[in-house]
Amino acid sequence: SPSDSTSDVKAESSEEASLPPAQGIAFHGFDAVLLAQQGMLARCLPRLGLLSFKGDTYGFASPESMTSFGADPTAANAKVHAVLTRQPVLAKLLGRTAAFPCLDLTLVVNIMSGPLKVDFGCQTPVHFVEKFIDYTYEWNVWALRRRALALANLRQKCTHGTQTGLSHFKRDVESQVWQPKAAQVQTRVNKGQAMPKKLQYVAGLRGAPATKMHVVRLELDLGQPHQ
Repeated sequence: SPSDSTSDVKAESSEEASLPPAQGIAFHGFDAVLLAQQGMLARCLPRLGLLSFKGDTYGFASPESMTSFGADPTAANAKVHAVLTRQPVLAKLLGRTAAFPCLDLTLVVNIMSGPLKVDFGCQTPVHFVEKFIDYTYEWNVWALRRRALALANLRQKCTHGTQTGLSHFKRDVESQVWQPKAAQVQTRVNKGQAMPKKLQYVAGLRGAPATKMHVVRLELDLGQPHQ
């Protein structure tokens, strides 16, 4: 509960702390509350004071962070661990490589420098069942004689053909047909008729003052079949 976790929290002023601001402080001097709540890395301010919890000294970048951490230090550390689980690259920066052994380069180098060993096993049956079976073996001498005569007889045969099932009861048939001749028949006569073209002009727009304006209408009946 928060009451149990806060009982181990002790406040220290910056004058009482004998360590430099960035050394001896958990998370290498970064504010754990801002990292857990906002995912932001911010350097702590030693002038605000330090809190000691379970042997670790914590610094904060704001009084609100100090108050939030002092209310429940265990939950704050759990949130920081969850952030490091999602982003292990921050473990080296915050000095939490002990919780992530896979990020300890020294351990990886020591493992790779030594001889690599693997487990290997092999299982064999107690008694092997050996089989020496020649399926082409023939014990009858007369059967071997018949096989030799058949092979010798094939050497004297000529090439011959056989009918297979694909061509059985089949034959080739050809037929010839006469294509119809090309013919043309004229059944009608094309005729056409053109309508007369009507034109209309306005005359007398220019000239002497006595000239009067009048309309001139023309009707052109050209291109008729009787012409």
